[in-house]
Amino acid sequence: MKQFYLLFMVLLSQLAVPLSLAAETDVPTREQFHLYLLIGQSNMAGRGPLENPPPAVPSRVLKLDQDNNWVPAVEPLHFDNPKIVGAGLGLSFAESMAETNPEVTIGLIPCAVGGTQLSRWQKGGDLYQQAVVRARQGMKRGTLKGILWHQGEQDAVDLQLSESYAGRLGEMVRDLRAELNAPTVPFVAGELGEFLTGMSRGKPTYPRKINEQIHLAAQSISHSAVVSSSGLKSKEDLVHFDTPALREFGRRYATAMKQLQGASGLRIATFHVDATPPIGSPVAYAKARKIEDPLSARGIVILGANQPVVLCAVDWIGIGNSGHTLFREKLAAAAGTTPDRVAVHVLHQHDGPRCDFRAEEILEESGLGGTRLDSPFCRHVIERAADAVRKAILQAQPVTHLGIGRANVEKVASNRRVLGPDGKVKIVRFSSSKDPAAQAAPEGVIDPELKLISFWNNEVPLVSLTYYATHPQSYYGKGDVTAEFVGLARARREAALPGVAHLHFNGASGNVAAGKYNDGSPQMRITLTDRMEDGMKRAWNATVKQPVTADAMEWRSLTVNLPVSKNLNAEKFQNLLRERHPTLNASAASKLAWLERNSGEGVPTELSRLKIGDVVLLQMPGELFVEYQLAAQQMRPDKTVCVAAYGDYGPGYIGTEIAYSQGGYETGDMSSNVSPEVERILLDGMRELLK
Repeated sequence: MKQFYLLFMVLLSQLAVPLSLAAETDVPTREQFHLYLLIGQSNMAGRGPLENPPPAVPSRVLKLDQDNNWVPAVEPLHFDNPKIVGAGLGLSFAESMAETNPEVTIGLIPCAVGGTQLSRWQKGGDLYQQAVVRARQGMKRGTLKGILWHQGEQDAVDLQLSESYAGRLGEMVRDLRAELNAPTVPFVAGELGEFLTGMSRGKPTYPRKINEQIHLAAQSISHSAVVSSSGLKSKEDLVHFDTPALREFGRRYATAMKQLQGASGLRIATFHVDATPPIGSPVAYAKARKIEDPLSARGIVILGANQPVVLCAVDWIGIGNSGHTLFREKLAAAAGTTPDRVAVHVLHQHDGPRCDFRAEEILEESGLGGTRLDSPFCRHVIERAADAVRKAILQAQPVTHLGIGRANVEKVASNRRVLGPDGKVKIVRFSSSKDPAAQAAPEGVIDPELKLISFWNNEVPLVSLTYYATHPQSYYGKGDVTAEFVGLARARREAALPGVAHLHFNGASGNVAAGKYNDGSPQMRITLTDRMEDGMKRAWNATVKQPVTADAMEWRSLTVNLPVSKNLNAEKFQNLLRERHPTLNASAASKLAWLERNSGEGVPTELSRLKIGDVVLLQMPGELFVEYQLAAQQMRPDKTVCVAAYGDYGPGYIGTEIAYSQGGYETGDMSSNVSPEVERILLDGMRELLK
C-alpha cells in the first residue's frame, strides 16, 4: 500500500507542471508584450454589474491572474473581493490600446483592492509591496508601459489625509518607478466621481479636495496625466461607477496614456491675466491718466520633466526684492513646484507699475504710501496670476517638437553709452534723442538678433517665446499706460497666429535702447512696432523644428551674493524721503530695501537656466548690460542661448567691471546698486549654469 501511494505521488508531481503550464496562454516576445499595472481601490478593481452576454475578449488582451499565470482577460479582472467584484475600466482601456497597436499584446496586471487608503499603497505598505512583486513577475515576460491609478475615496473621509494627498501620491509614484527600474513609465490617474456628495454617514468628506490634489500631484510627477470623470454616472450606491461609465472611463485612460506615450510626457500650459493699473494708480514716473493699450502678466508652465517649470513675463517696469520673492512663491505654489523653478521677468515698459513691497512699506513709514507704488494692485495681479496657473495646468497640451527661429531686427537697438577719445562716456543716448551727435554715432555694442523659441504638438503651434535686447521705450513719463512697441508687436503676432500664446522677454539691455533711431515722436512708436513685428515674423518664418521629449529638458538654478555698491548711503536716501523729493523718493525707498535685504546674511540673488534640446534659456536679474548676453552666447556656441534679463529688479543696473570707471548714467549711485566686482560673480555663475 505504501509503495502504491509513493508511486501515485510521483505521477501526480510529474503531471502538476504540465497542468499548470497548460493553464497559461502563450505570450509574445518581451518587446511585443506591453504591460499595464492597475492599482488603487474599488473603482479600479471594478464594481460594475457584469454584462450578459459578457463582452468578447480580444485574443491580444491578457491578464496576470491570482496564480501569476497569463490568461485571457475575462472579467472580472480583479480578485480582491470575489463576492462583489465586477466590470471595471481595465478591459476597455486594454481594448483601446490593442486597437492602436495591432502588433502588440496587452497584458494587464490587476492589483487594486477595494476600501484601501493611500497609505497602504505607499512604500512600506502591504499593497505597495504586493504590486511590486506582481509587476516584477509580469515584467519577466513583458515590458511595463504604464501605470493606471484610481483611488482616494477612502482618504476623502479625513481632511488632513485629503490635504496631504498630492505629496504622498507623488512619493508613491517616484518610489514605485524606482523599484521597477522604470523612471519614465507613464502614470495616469483618474478623478473621483462627480456623484460623490461630500457627506458620508452624516459626516463631511472631501472628494473635491482629493481631485484638486490629484491634479496638483500630476504637476510634479513627470510623464503623468489626470483623466476627467465628468459626466460619468454611478451605481445606485453613489460610490461606484456603473458599467457604461467604467467602459468610458477606460477609454479616457487609454487616450491619456497614448498622449503620454506619443509626446514622451512633455506638456505645456499657458496663462495670461490683465496687469493694467487703474486710472490714478502710480506707474513708473506719474499716475496713470490714460490706458493706451492693456498690460499683461503671461507665462508658461512646462510639465513632465521632474517638477514643473514656470516662466512669466510681466508688462511692468520692475519687480524687485520682496515683490519678486512673493510673485515667484505664489506661482510656485499654484504650479505645484518650488520657487527656484519659477522665473518672473518684466519687459521694463516705462509707463508700467513698479512692484516692491518693502520699498512701499518704507514709503508708508515716511508718509508717502501710495504715491509711487500700488501694493494692493500688485498683490491682486499676483493672486490672479497664481489662480490662472492653477486653471491652465488642467488644460496642458502635449509637446512633441521644439522650434528655433532667428532674425536680425533693423534700426531699433543702439548702445546708450557713446564713449569719447578718453574712454569715458561722452554721450548717454537714452531711449529717444534729437541730438544730431547721438543719432550720428555708431550703433555700438548690441545684439541685433531676435531669437524665437516655439513649442509644438506635432503640426500645431502652441507657444512662441521671443527674446530681444533693447529698452522698449519710444516716449513715456506722462502716465499714458502702454505695453510699448515690444508689446504692440507681440499683439500683432498674436492676431496673425490665433491660438498661439506669445511671450516676449527683454534681453540684457541695461545699456541698449532705441535712441539712435528714435526721436520720441508718436509716429516713431508705430515705426518701432513695425520693425519689431517684422523681426518676429521673419524669425517665425525661419523656424526649424526638432523632436523633443521630457528627457531633453533640464532645469538648473544657483544663488549668488551680489556685491553691494560701496557708494550706497542709507542716510542720503533717508534724507531724500524726509525731503519728499518729487522724483527720487521711489528710488531711495528701493535702495533702502536693497540695503536691508543685503544686511547680515542677506538674501541671495538667483540665476537659472532651462536646457531643452539645442536651446538654453538663461534667466538673469536686473538691468543687465548686453555684454553679459554676448558672453553667454560665446560660452555655448553649440546651443541657441536666449537671455532674459530684468528678473529680480533689486540690483538695478548691472554694468561690466570697466563700465564703472567710464562714468555715465547707468553706473551712477542712483542707478546701480552693485559694485564692479559683480562682473566676475555673474560670469562665474553663468559658466556654471551653462556647462
